Amino acid sequence: MVGKVDIKHISLGKAAWIIWGIGTLYFLFDYTNQVVPGAMQPELQNAFGTSSFQFGLIAASYFYIYAVMQIPVGILVDHFGPKKPLAVASIVAATGCLLFSQADSFATATLARSMIGLGACFSFVSVLMLASNWFPSNKFSLLVGLTNMAGMIGAIGADNLLSWAAMPEHAGWKNTVAIIGVFGFLVAGGIIFIVKDHPSGETRDPKGNPPLRLKDVASHLGFMVTSKQAWINGLFAATIATVFMTFGAAWGSVFLQKGFSMSPQQAASCASFVFVGAIPGSFFFGWFSGFIKKRKLPMVLGGAGALVSYVLLVYGIGESVTLARICLFGMGFFACGNVVAYALGNDLSPDGGEGIGLGFVNTLLIGGGAGFGPVIGFLLDSQHGPATSGGSGSDYTLAEMHFAFLPLTICLCVSFLSSLFIKETNCQKASSSP
Repeated sequence: MVGKVDIKHISLGKAAWIIWGIGTLYFLFDYTNQVVPGAMQPELQNAFGTSSFQFGLIAASYFYIYAVMQIPVGILVDHFGPKKPLAVASIVAATGCLLFSQADSFATATLARSMIGLGACFSFVSVLMLASNWFPSNKFSLLVGLTNMAGMIGAIGADNLLSWAAMPEHAGWKNTVAIIGVFGFLVAGGIIFIVKDHPSGETRDPKGNPPLRLKDVASHLGFMVTSKQAWINGLFAATIATVFMTFGAAWGSVFLQKGFSMSPQQAASCASFVFVGAIPGSFFFGWFSGFIKKRKLPMVLGGAGALVSYVLLVYGIGESVTLARICLFGMGFFACGNVVAYALGNDLSPDGGEGIGLGFVNTLLIGGGAGFGPVIGFLLDSQHGPATSGGSGSDYTLAEMHFAFLPLTICLCVSFLSSLFIKETNCQKASSSP
């Protein structure tokens, strides 16, 4: 009979890495699902017979659910521990993948994508809670960085692999999505049978805080909502995340087509350098914050570097493709200062409310980071009218692109300025900081 895997004979250090690794595999599953619409766009749009606007809603439904659920996710994880919510969520998301593989209309595809988002939204906060429970506090920012790095590697690899596998002459999009679902079920098995909430074997540290009660939820949420530093941290996270969610995932390739005379394929490949830069950036900022035991300096460095890299790309380097790749790499590298925002959110959260604190940061990061894409589209349409060739960069003038990208420029200015107002916690709970 299948039972839970006993990891008591494994050293605490090895057990911690195994449990974090399983949680991170689920985060990788999350990121793979994020890039599915972009990687399979022609196949999916043809299969569902949708307009570009409807296809955008199918893709965005994942993120809408993801962002709205982050604080409820934090509450559930604080109350039940990370394992139980993550186990249920992994089954929900994997089932959503199987349903999506059988979808045949706009409505069923949107419903299935929303179901995937509902399950996947538990991934990051739950993994960070496992890291908080199993590793010393000075390793937390490093674990945030390593987790984020795994997601970025998954995004780059999945984008290329899925676009190839989805072609009818290969696996086809239905079989490819179904395989992703099977992978999700395998990870769910690891969560159910191997993962433990805490080294003690309990849901939480037996010497720590008891499970959340309703009045605790209201108190902890009120603490975060009324914390000026929590909002400054969230503002930093939301604005610097536009590098990935607005530029890297949505409008970057369109800009590169016009600004650097690239074909759509060349522009898409070049835009991925944002995510390439994020791989070492995720590790560096997580490690650097823990190494110097500071939060503010890495965030200031990230905000300044992302802003300078972006301004040089959009306004300063002419048409050099080589310099464009360097700037895109720099944008992704420095924007990974956002991993420190999660660590700071953990520092600022009340004792026993760490999940709520992380959920608060993630709500603002996901919602803000993805929210400016429609703004850029609106500004382009207001000047030029809707694109006549499926949103190709050739439809717009460079002046129109520069005007439409002003919100992104403002966002990165705000991320840098907000980092200057962060109060140092020295990698400790704010209440115990010197």
